[in-house]
Amino acid sequence: MVLFESTTTPKSERLLANTLGYPNTWHVVRRVPHPILKTPNTFQDIIYSGDPKVSDAYFNHVAAMDVAMKWKEGESTPFDENGGQLLPLEVVELVEGDEVEVYYEDDSCWYHAIVTEVLQYKDDERYTVRYTVDDATQTNVCQDKIRKIKSKKKPKKRKSTASTTATSTPKSHEKSKRNKKKEIKKTASKKRKYKTDENERNSEEEDVPVEAPKKKRAKPTKLTQYIPNTSELHTASKMGLPEGWTAKVRSG
Repeated sequence: MVLFESTTTPKSERLLANTLGYPNTWHVVRRVPHPILKTPNTFQDIIYSGDPKVSDAYFNHVAAMDVAMKWKEGESTPFDENGGQLLPLEVVELVEGDEVEVYYEDDSCWYHAIVTEVLQYKDDERYTVRYTVDDATQTNVCQDKIRKIKSKKKPKKRKSTASTTATSTPKSHEKSKRNKKKEIKKTASKKRKYKTDENERNSEEEDVPVEAPKKKRAKPTKLTQYIPNTSELHTASKMGLPEGWTAKVRSG
């Protein structure tokens, strides 16, 4: 019974790729058991045409072997197929002075180094690096054995005056906000009070009955004493009027 083993190091990945007939710089990453099937004695292979981090990848050996048959050592690159069966890859360009990590197969680990020279070929790049551990130099390093280190810039410390301004500004801003809110509340309160007083005055005016205007009394006229003459009394007596009455005869 054949027992499959997972690859654990770049060296084991390259050894498996060479055993399966792929070019010397190719990697085969094997997972045991298969991550989906999860049954004993199953595995999953992912084939890379170089460093798994920056190379074309294939999920079956038929597609990978089809590309491997067209591979030309020294001319073909790990990203000729624009990602293979994965998304297009982003190739990281290196220049002299870049800090990198180089994989050293004898020790199966990565070492810090500085790029001292970039060698341009037709469809490939090789690098000369200087290791910072022992100051040794290595030439003709392939792209699949080198990776760039992202530089970490330390944040600049702010001056004390700047920090004071930065801290005091929000406080003053908050204080002005609170004062503004108080003013708004006071204004709203005054408006409500004025409206309430006005409503009360209106209601009081509605409840008070409206009195009709008093008519002016006419001033009594002064009576003048009337003294009847004898002819008027005599005429009234002839007409049968009570005693003391008078009567006037008008002509026409």
